[in-house]
Amino acid sequence: MNANEYEIRRKLSFESYNRLANLIEKNPRMVPPFLNSGFLYIGSQPDVQYSYIDKPVFDNCLIYTHLFEYVSPENKEVLEVGCGPGRGCNFIKNQYNVKSITGCDINDNLLKIAKKHFPLIKFVNGNAVKLNLLNKLFDVVVTVETMLYWDCHKDSFKSFASVLKEGGSLLIASDMRQSDITLDKNFLQHGLRLVAEQDITQNVLLAIEQAINKGVAAEKDLKKYQMFQTKYRYISKHYIRE
Repeated sequence: MNANEYEIRRKLSFESYNRLANLIEKNPRMVPPFLNSGFLYIGSQPDVQYSYIDKPVFDNCLIYTHLFEYVSPENKEVLEVGCGPGRGCNFIKNQYNVKSITGCDINDNLLKIAKKHFPLIKFVNGNAVKLNLLNKLFDVVVTVETMLYWDCHKDSFKSFASVLKEGGSLLIASDMRQSDITLDKNFLQHGLRLVAEQDITQNVLLAIEQAINKGVAAEKDLKKYQMFQTKYRYISKHYIRE
């Protein structure tokens, strides 16, 4: 994989999410959606105080709850990379007593929607390969289902390290190939050491199954459901900046 593949993936991302942005713009009463596949706990789940707009899609919120079990964002400066239309940042702001929450995304059309619906949150244009341009260090960086758009670019690993304070945490939740063994090595080269990970494939499958039963599953999630039966899995990871 190389920079050319990165450009191809980025182009496909823009085409897909620009269509979503146009749809939201044409429907002013439409609440910006979460863009992740969801997560359901197996057994008991933590007590989460949902806002009125988050409660109907609690399974999309729970992927953040799961990630913050690795490290709490309380009283910390948090950055979400690939924030899309801002629903994840809004959930983090409402659920946790964070010192600050910043969302970055490369798609200006999605950021326009995020700024309109969640004006109390700071949103900036940020490329996952050039996060250092944000000119700020964070205690916690979180990214959900964005790896497809940056892991093929060698500079992306250095980029994530560049915005973390010493001792800060990078939290990732993403689908990936079962054969992938390079991610941790690439991060370690830039001072990000893996300290914990979990295979949460079954948790994500449960959420997709629930969406299928309700008749609200997105086409991309139906495809993922099939992929998870073969060569893909869904992993959450916690890295620390040394």
